[in-house]
Amino acid sequence: MINLHFSLLPRWRGAAPVQRAILAGDKETGVCLIDVAPELDEGDIYRSMQVPIDPQESAAELEMRLCDMGVQMLLNALTTGFGEAIPQSGVATYARKIEKSQLRIDWTASAESIHRLIRVGGAWTTFQGQRLKILKARCHMSTVDIKGSATTEDLLTRADISESKSETVADCGVVLRADTHGVTVATGAGELNLLTVQAPGRASVAAGAWRNGARVSVGDHFE
Repeated sequence: MINLHFSLLPRWRGAAPVQRAILAGDKETGVCLIDVAPELDEGDIYRSMQVPIDPQESAAELEMRLCDMGVQMLLNALTTGFGEAIPQSGVATYARKIEKSQLRIDWTASAESIHRLIRVGGAWTTFQGQRLKILKARCHMSTVDIKGSATTEDLLTRADISESKSETVADCGVVLRADTHGVTVATGAGELNLLTVQAPGRASVAAGAWRNGARVSVGDHFE
């Protein structure tokens, strides 16, 4: 038995390798054709391919690219032979499944980390007491450096906030601009421009169109 795994093993063994790679801010990922071992994703590697991760790419888009690569890799192996598998080497990390509760946006986090969460898919917030999915956004980082480096779990559970940033916690989630180009929201570090959103029971729409029906104004607050 063999398996196609969407990461550069032994990094991101487990259920959500693509999502965890995006959350961690990885610059690259790949596909591994591996032997099936008793332990999770620890099989020897027959073949692997490496690809860069586009900073605007969603998890769904990246998975599609990796799927196409993996299929071609498998077909080539079936045609030319698998060869000898090589044991995995390096430090192993694990890609635990992301729970729905972890997809709620924490506006005190940096614009960059929130943008990564949105790229994973399913990110949500509340506006005027109603849940709102954020499907696409663009981040604008401030000139202030973010303090420290976050782990993958940190990106889901805490903010990366600079000591010298001008925003306060009360400012985070506040609408800074709202026009036909979208809705811009203050975060713990930088601004996030919401581009595509989805209200409960509604189709996805451009944020600039949604703000008309929702009557979004500067100073309104996302929670």
